[in-house]
Amino acid sequence: MSPRNTRSRLLVVAVPALAIAAAIATVALSGAAVTGPAMKTIPAVAQSTLRRSLEKAAGLVPPPEKPYVLDSEGAKLEIDPRAPWDPTSRIWTRPGRATAELYYETPGDRPEASAEERELLGPIEVSIELNGESRLADLGSEGGTPRILPLRDAVVVEISTIVPGSAEERVASMTPRQSAFRPAALTMFIGDPRTEAGIRSALKRGSDPPSALGRARNPATLRLISIRLHGPKEPIEVLAQRIPAASLRALLSR
Repeated sequence: MSPRNTRSRLLVVAVPALAIAAAIATVALSGAAVTGPAMKTIPAVAQSTLRRSLEKAAGLVPPPEKPYVLDSEGAKLEIDPRAPWDPTSRIWTRPGRATAELYYETPGDRPEASAEERELLGPIEVSIELNGESRLADLGSEGGTPRILPLRDAVVVEISTIVPGSAEERVASMTPRQSAFRPAALTMFIGDPRTEAGIRSALKRGSDPPSALGRARNPATLRLISIRLHGPKEPIEVLAQRIPAASLRALLSR
């Protein structure tokens, strides 16, 4: 039973028909064409390379400690078949993306499971993304201020449930053990030194991490690995400490 799974206002601007016709005529006479990146299918060989990189990365990320088990659906792997391509310079404006999603839960039928354990050990979602956006895993409206965790070999950012209002009141009324297991979201970024330094600098300024994948001649180039964990605070912190960032960094393209 995996939970993996606005109305916009349209502003209509009236433009005189003659102006439209004139604009079309100007483009036609000048031979101008729409330029810039367009989505293009990634060659099959490059897609296979991305898949192998994703499988290696997913294989390096350990499962949460017992009693967590992987759900019956197993790992869900997805390779984005297209990436932005600049036809003028004939180069990919960013490398291809790939994502692995895993969902862990505690077996509810274990006779030794206490009521407290069932309450505290909520499910853990693990997302491993190659060449994705430098965004943080979050908790929506109930997330607190991001903080950088002092883990070696990677940039690790955590957001816990604590904001003004009802969520803050709930945290204040928790026992220390309940607080240690409150919902949290953790993101680990593994990239080259320049990329990681840019992410750290942005976070210290309180701004969103930059997207700095850059152009690539090969769409299977691996520039950034992002691992996002959602679940109880203490178990996902323990899991983050066990993730071999140095081994994952070795997968990055040189």
